[in-house]
Amino acid sequence: MAENNPDVKLAFDTILAKRALYNELYKYYIGFHPLKYSTAKLREVFQKLDVFFAENWLSVVIDSVIDRIILKGFDISENANAQTAIEDLIKNHNILLAAEDVHESATITGEGFIIAMKVKDDEDNEELDIYFNDPRMCHMFYEQDQPNKKRFAAKLWQDGNRYTRLDLYYFDRFEHYISNKQTKMGELITNAKSFLPLADNPEEDNPFDAIPVFHWMSSRTTKKRDMGPSEVSMQDAINKLMNDMMVASDFSTYRQRVIISKADPGNMANDPGTNWWIPQPTDGNPTQVLELGGGGLEHYLTAIDKLATALAIISRTPKHYFFMQGGDPSGEALIALEAPLTKKVKKRIGRYTPEWQAFAQFLLELEGIEVERNQITPQFEPVETIQPKTQAEITKLDREGGVPLTTSKRRQGWSTTEMSQLKDDLTKEKQEQSGLAQDALDKLRTEDARNNTGTNTQVPPGNRS
Repeated sequence: MAENNPDVKLAFDTILAKRALYNELYKYYIGFHPLKYSTAKLREVFQKLDVFFAENWLSVVIDSVIDRIILKGFDISENANAQTAIEDLIKNHNILLAAEDVHESATITGEGFIIAMKVKDDEDNEELDIYFNDPRMCHMFYEQDQPNKKRFAAKLWQDGNRYTRLDLYYFDRFEHYISNKQTKMGELITNAKSFLPLADNPEEDNPFDAIPVFHWMSSRTTKKRDMGPSEVSMQDAINKLMNDMMVASDFSTYRQRVIISKADPGNMANDPGTNWWIPQPTDGNPTQVLELGGGGLEHYLTAIDKLATALAIISRTPKHYFFMQGGDPSGEALIALEAPLTKKVKKRIGRYTPEWQAFAQFLLELEGIEVERNQITPQFEPVETIQPKTQAEITKLDREGGVPLTTSKRRQGWSTTEMSQLKDDLTKEKQEQSGLAQDALDKLRTEDARNNTGTNTQVPPGNRS
C-alpha cells in the first residue's frame, strides 16, 4: 500500500519540509534567537562570545494578536437543543483551551489543527476525542481545481516504541503506516520508503461524513505570517545591536590603556582600583598613558529604538506596546492608537470563523443533532480595548437612542450565556419591582382603609334622600 499510494511520499516530504521552518519560528517566539552577522568575518570574530543577549520583541507582536483572539463559545440560539449540546461539549472537552492553542500556532506558523473523532476506550466503548495537533506534525491537502475543498489530511508522529507513524485521513477511509525501523526518541525517519502498512490496522472506513481534521489558516494565498521575513530580520538586527552594545560596554567600563615610554614597565593589570608604578624614562621625556575606547552607548540605544519603531509599523503593533509613554490615553485615544491592530485581528477572526463553524457542526452531528452551518456563530471576546467608563457611556448613549439593553450588550460582544443571564436578571428585577409596587399599593390601601374606619361617616340630614 505504501508503494502504491503516492500520497505517502507527498505527505511525508511536505511535513518534513515545513518542520524546520516551524521549529525556527517557535524558537523566535520563545526567545531562542540565533545571532546573525552581516559578514563571515564578523561571524568569525564573535564566534567565541561567551553569552548571548536578546530582546524578544517578536513575542510582543505575536502576543498582541493572540491576546485579542479569545473564543468564548458558539451562538446557536435558533436551536435550543444544539445550544445546550455545544455548551456541554465545550465544558466536557476543554474546547476553549484547544482554541487558544490553535490561535497561537496559527499566529506563529500560519496554521493550526484539531482532530476530533470517536475512539474506543479500554472497555471498547466509544468516546469523543478532541485534541489540538502541532502544525509540525500535520498537513491538509486541498484539491488543485477546488482550493477550498479538502482532499486528505496527514499526521506524522512517533509512537511510544520510537517508530515513526503516518496516518492519512480521506473522506471514505483512513490509512495507517509505520516505519520499518526505530529512531531516537524525538527523531523521525528521513525516508518515505521506510513506511509499511500498519500490520493490525492498515486501513479502515471513515465512519464520518467529513475528514475529522480541521485546519485553521491565517492566509490561504500569500501564506503571510505575523513573523515573516521582515519581522524576523528586524529582530535579528535588534539582537545584533544589543550584543554589540554589551561588548562595547566592556570597553567602556574597562578602557584599554596604552603606555608610551622608553622604560619597559612590563605587563600591567588593567583592573579597577589597581595602581601603576611606571619608571621615569632616562631621556627626560615624560611618560604618556593613553586610553582607547570609552565611547558612549547612546547611539546603540537610538538605533535599537528606530528598529523597534520599524517593527511596530511593519507588524501594525501599537507603539505603546514597545515604549513607555507619559500619561494614560483616554478611551477614544486608545481606540485610535490600536485601530490598525484591531483591524488585523478582526480580519483574522473572519478568516478563522468558517472552520470554527464546520468544527461545531461536525461535533453536533456526532451527537445526532443536525444544524445548518450558517446557524452557528462563533463568539469571541471584544477585540477593542475599551475602558469601563467608555463602555458605560456607550451603553448609556445606546439606551438614550432607543436601543434595547439586550441589543446594546449583544453589539458589545456578550455571549449567549451572558445574554441569557441578563434577560433572567431583567425579568427578576421587573418582578421584584412589581412586587415592591404591589406592596406599596397594598400599604396605601390599608392606610386608607384604616383612616376611613376612624372617620365619622354619617351623612348630614340635609343631604339625605
